[in-house]
Amino acid sequence: MNTTAIFNISKPTADEGLIEIYGPIGSDYWDGVSIQSFQQQIAELADCRHILVRISSFGGDVNQALGIYELLRSFGDRVSTECIGLCASAATIIAMAGHCRRMSRFGMMLIHKCSSDAFGNENDLEEALETQRKINAALVKLYAERTGQAEATISDLMAANAGQGRWLDCDEALALGLITETIADLPALKDFARGVVKSLTKPTSTMYKPITNLAPLAELLEREQLPYTEEGYLLDEEQLRVIANQLHHMQAAIDDLRTSLTAAHDTLEAVSAERDTSVTMQAAAEARAEAAEKKAAELQAMLDTMPAPAPAPSSDTAARTDWQAEYEASAIYNEALLKMRK
Repeated sequence: MNTTAIFNISKPTADEGLIEIYGPIGSDYWDGVSIQSFQQQIAELADCRHILVRISSFGGDVNQALGIYELLRSFGDRVSTECIGLCASAATIIAMAGHCRRMSRFGMMLIHKCSSDAFGNENDLEEALETQRKINAALVKLYAERTGQAEATISDLMAANAGQGRWLDCDEALALGLITETIADLPALKDFARGVVKSLTKPTSTMYKPITNLAPLAELLEREQLPYTEEGYLLDEEQLRVIANQLHHMQAAIDDLRTSLTAAHDTLEAVSAERDTSVTMQAAAEARAEAAEKKAAELQAMLDTMPAPAPAPSSDTAARTDWQAEYEASAIYNEALLKMRK
């Protein structure tokens, strides 16, 4: 097995950097790409607007790969990565550094739990195990942040096959967000960018494509300070990819806004329907109240036309009537007694 890496940094143009990594990562066990050599050579790309990193590697030293990842991320969105053929283990960490991450249509990718050679006493083995757990947790967080996947999803993927992971084809890697596009998609993306910016003219060179009528992207072009000629702005292949990617994210944002607008419209319709129902119920209640008031007025009118009832005797009058009756009865009794005596 050849453990010698091909590591090359070049500048195809004044504004474009190219990094090629073919072989193992790290120099402790293999004659691979080390962070030391990477740091020494990458300095010459500091003024490049775009840096393309091509990778074909079975992996290697996770610590070296994390260091190279951090160096590439320091360049921000200027970095794109391409996985050619197989990209596995530590090499996938470097691939995650790209703002745009591409893979060949027949490429494969593998992420898994880290491994190490541990020896010594019980304490040594426990320390090595704890270190592996921390490294695995850091890798889960890195992959999750770059892909947008949940950490549990990444953890399960790394733990597959007893921690050896499983190979992912191009479509699976794209679905998981490990890559953002396939290399076979690039012509379509260029056509998409051209269709949006419009008015392409014939190419003036093999590297640049002149584009005119770019008013919708004037702010972007001014910020990027792209070269301009009488024929229009000159965009290279990488700049076309960047524009296409930005347009893709803009379209996604527009779609989200449309979804929110539809939801707001549906909510407004529901509120309007509830309001209409409330208005109908209020009108019905008012009609019932009006009918009740009319009925009460009719009853009052009937009461007003009825004769007043005779007044009831007062308590004093009733008392006097009872006393007179007793007096008359007593007089008749006494009169009867007198007659009997005679």
